[in-house]
Amino acid sequence: MTTPPRPLPAPVLSRPELRALISRSRTFAGQPLVPALKPTGGAQ
Repeated sequence: MTTPPRPLPAPVLSRPELRALISRSRTFAGQPLVPALKPTGGAQ
């Protein structure tokens, strides 16, 4: 994606498609999305 990581609005997160995509991203990353997107929270 070309957009930088950022918190998504609640309405967007409530969409089944978005939730499915996020779920896949979490599985791909191997860790929860929120900690992974934080500058200091991530396995570097």
